[in-house]
Parts: sequence; C-alpha cells; structure tokens
Amino acid sequence: KDSPQARLERKWTKIVAIFLYITVVWNVIEGASSIYFGYISDDISLFSFGIDSLIEVLSASLVLYHMLCKASSAQRQAINAKSRSSKSALFSLETERKLTLFIGCLLVLFCLFACCGGIFRIVQRTPPKNTVFGIVIGAVCIVAMCILWYFKMKASVILNSSALASDAACSMGCIKLSTVLCLGSVVYEIWHTLWWVDAATAILIGLMVGVEGYETIKNAKNKETFQGGCGCCSAADSGHGLAKYVRTKLQKQMQLEHLTEIYNQ
Repeated sequence: KDSPQARLERKWTKIVAIFLYITVVWNVIEGASSIYFGYISDDISLFSFGIDSLIEVLSASLVLYHMLCKASSAQRQAINAKSRSSKSALFSLETERKLTLFIGCLLVLFCLFACCGGIFRIVQRTPPKNTVFGIVIGAVCIVAMCILWYFKMKASVILNSSALASDAACSMGCIKLSTVLCLGSVVYEIWHTLWWVDAATAILIGLMVGVEGYETIKNAKNKETFQGGCGCCSAADSGHGLAKYVRTKLQKQMQLEHLTEIYNQ
C-alpha cells in the first residue's frame, strides 16, 4: 500500500505537468498579444516584452521536456548512452545543451535589439500612441505568473525538485519583467510629458533579459556541469528573499501535515 507521501508526490507530478503545459501556452498567448498590441499602439516596451515571451516559449519547452521525459538520472544516462552508440536518439543531453546555448544567444540578441530600439526612440524623441495595452497585459501577467510561481514553488518542495525550483525562479523573472512593463506604462499614461519613459522601459527590459541570456550561455557552455533545463535561472535563486520565505512556510506546513497524519493513524 502506498504511503501518504507517495500518493502526494504522484498527485503533484500530474499537477506539475499541467502547470508546465499552461506555462508554454501562456507564453505563446502573452507573446503574440504583446507584439500585436505593441505594434498597433507604437509601444516599443510592450513589443519588446512580446518578443521576449516568444523566446521564453523555447526555454519553457525545454524545461517541460526535461521534467517529463528526463525525470530521473537513470533515464538520462540511458538516453545519452543510446545517443553515443546510435544516431536514433531523439534528444540527447548534448543536443539539449546546444539548444539551450542557442536560446541564450537569442536572448542576448534580443537585449541588443531592445536597447538599440529604445536608444533610437530617445534620440528621435518618439513617444508611443498610448500605453493602455501595456498596463493591461502587464497587470494580467503579474497575476497569472504569481499564481504559477506559487504552485511551482509548492511542487518543488513536495517533490524535492531543483529543476522545478529553477523553473519557479524563471516565473519570478517573468513577474519582474511584467512589473517593469506595467509601471513604465502607468507612468507614461499619467504623465505624457515623460515621453522617454516607454523607451527607457524597453531598455531596462532588454538589460534584464540580457543578464538572463548571459546566465543561460554560461550554464550551457560547460559540458561537464550542464544538467538540462532552460538554464536561465538557477535553483539557488529560490534561496533568497520572498522565495526563501515561501519555501520555508511550505516546508513547515508539510511537516505539520505529516505529523497530523501520523497522529491520526
């Protein structure tokens, strides 16, 4: 008979799969809508945010693949052994590393695009038509990603998964970008005289993504230490600030529930 912990882990493994699929679908919708509304409203910060979201689809897809298809080290070793002896392996660790490196390069190129675009707007003194769409999309993204972040954190505690902790850290990164977009859009919508705010927001988003791209490349360059996943966020990021507080609360809650089950038995 399965223990309560085993049943809990099996339940949350299924929940995690659902949330990972939701993350990928959400990034597609978020990216497409941001690019469209950013284009029609001449809002470069929203447009830049959308491009980053579409790049993140590749990153999130790698995490999804890593979590669902490469869950155990034994499975990963078997696949890698097969890839060395045959060309029939679909997705070896080395292939995943190269794709991760490619994603990192895309993020760095996006950083250059966003920064150059923002600087060009400042030089030309070109304001957006409006930033209402940026406010709406930014606010919706903050709420949605906060929900995903919390449940990914909870799942990482229950399943004791560093990969999930890393993915939760990526969701926190999306929350920060959404906050920057939303605040920048609100400031311009209130004070139209600050015509440069939208361009400055685009530059800030670009720099934040550039740091993410640098971390991704640094992680993927080392063949010896690369363990799969998107590589843009370290599980160690979940060991500080709000993430540390939430993780500690969840761990205490789990311990209390476990003691309650033992007492009831």
